[in-house]
Amino acid sequence: MKEQLEKLFNHNSLSFTETQDAFSEIFEGKVDPVVLGSFLTALKMNGYSADEIGGAATAMIGAAEPFTRDNSVDVGEIVGTGGDKLKTINISTISGIICATLGLHVAKHGNTAVSSKTGASDVLTQLGYNVRTSKEDTRKALEYEGFAFFFAQVYHKGMRFAAPVRKALATSTIFNILGPLTNPAHVNYELLGCYDVNLLETLAKALKLTGVQRGMVINGNGMDEISIFGSTKVSELLADGSIKNYELTNKDFGITGNYTQNDLLGGTPEENAATARLILSGKGNDAHNAVISANVSAMLHLAGKTESFKDGFEIAMDAVKSGRGIEKLDAISKITNEA
Repeated sequence: MKEQLEKLFNHNSLSFTETQDAFSEIFEGKVDPVVLGSFLTALKMNGYSADEIGGAATAMIGAAEPFTRDNSVDVGEIVGTGGDKLKTINISTISGIICATLGLHVAKHGNTAVSSKTGASDVLTQLGYNVRTSKEDTRKALEYEGFAFFFAQVYHKGMRFAAPVRKALATSTIFNILGPLTNPAHVNYELLGCYDVNLLETLAKALKLTGVQRGMVINGNGMDEISIFGSTKVSELLADGSIKNYELTNKDFGITGNYTQNDLLGGTPEENAATARLILSGKGNDAHNAVISANVSAMLHLAGKTESFKDGFEIAMDAVKSGRGIEKLDAISKITNEA
C-alpha cells in the first residue's frame, strides 16, 4: 500500500494490478484505518481511471462469497450507482422482473438505500422476497424463474473493514461506484446507470476489465436510469470490446407522452412496493409503464433479442400491461422463502 500511496500523492494513476493488490489488502483487513482514509481520499482527488475502478472491482469480486451458476446461460444485470438524489421509484428492480417474464435471466445485485428513499433490498423485502435466502434458493430463482437478488451485505463481507472509514470520511468514495461492477453472478451483460455523466466511458471500460462482454453505461438527464423526461447519454461496450458513445431520446423508443421528473418520484419502502405491485399487475400509470419499458428495451438490446430500441419498447410494454410481472414476482419470492 505504501508504494500506491506515494504514487497517488504524486498525482499519478495506479495500474490495474496496483489497485487490485491494494484493495485485496483492504478486504482482508490488513490496512490501517488512517492509511485507508488517506488512500481513498487521494484516489478521489486524482479522479478515477478505468484501471483503478476495474482493479478495485476485481479485488472485491475475488474477496466475495463464491457463487456458481450455469455458465451456458447468458445472465444480465440492471443496476444503478445511486447518488443521483432523485428519489425515484425502483425502476431497475421492477425492470429486472419484467425482463424475467420475457425469458431473460437477471442477477440483480444491490443493497439498502443509497440515494433513494428505498433501495432494491428494501422494496424486495416489502414485496415478499427473502433477500437473505440461501445460495441454493438464489440459484433456483435465477435458473428456474429468471430473476434473483444478490444482497451485497451477504456476499461482500470484506466491506466491513472499510465501513468505519467510509462513515468517518462522510463523502463519496470509489466504493460508491463499485457495487454495480461486483456482481457475484459474473454477468455477461449489464445496463449500468451512473449519477455522473463524466464517468460513463470510464465505467464502460471498467466493465470490460471485469469480464462483462456487453454493456450500456447510462445517465438519463441526471438520473441513473434511462430517462423519459430528457435525453439519455450512453457509453456502450460492444461485443468486440470497443466503446460507442451516443444519446437516446423518447423518439428512439417511440414514446409520445410528455413526462417530468416528478412523474417518477418514489417514497417509503411500503409506498414503492405498492407502486411496484401496481406496475407488475399491469395497472401502472403511463409514466411508470414508459420508464420501465424503456429500460427493459435496453436490456433486450444487450441480450441481442431485438433489432431496435423501439421494437424492444413495444415488446416490453406488452409484457408490462399483461400483468405477468406479478405472477413472476410471486413465483420468485416463493422459492426464496422455502424452508
